[in-house]
Amino acid sequence: GGIQLEAGTYPTSYIPTYGSSVTRVNDETNVGNLQSNGILSSTQGTMFFHITDILGTAVVFNAQAANDLSYALRFVVRESGFHIYQRVNNVQTTIRSASLTLSEWKIAMSWNGTSLITSLNGTSYIDTIDASIASQLDKIARVNPQAISVTTNQILVFPTQLTEAELNDLTTI
Repeated sequence: GGIQLEAGTYPTSYIPTYGSSVTRVNDETNVGNLQSNGILSSTQGTMFFHITDILGTAVVFNAQAANDLSYALRFVVRESGFHIYQRVNNVQTTIRSASLTLSEWKIAMSWNGTSLITSLNGTSYIDTIDASIASQLDKIARVNPQAISVTTNQILVFPTQLTEAELNDLTTI
């Protein structure tokens, strides 16, 4: 048994120390088998990320196919803005881009069939995506090989497409 106390809004995972000092490493942000575990459905879903402290060129969040990037919805955050991409049969196309300079990002992407609703800090965008993507999405990952630093405060995944109003409530800072 043990106890772990923390100051702050978001708890971190428990680290057993067994009487000695332990340094925290990054928690895993790469979770698969989401459809087989009922976390995403084959027709819809929502992913949410709350991040701060972006230093570097890019942080990438994917909802992707189980074992590769042949199918994916990607949200790329840069110090100067964001890009939303879809990837179908290994071909990536841009859905939306915007220039923004933010220190805190609450991002939600929600899909159902051919509809994609993205909300960033309480502002929503509605776009069309390829109908084949939803059935392929089985993994959520944060990939940032180019980023120097980013703090991921929270990740949430829902098996349904949240409404535009729900997404804006979820992402309002």
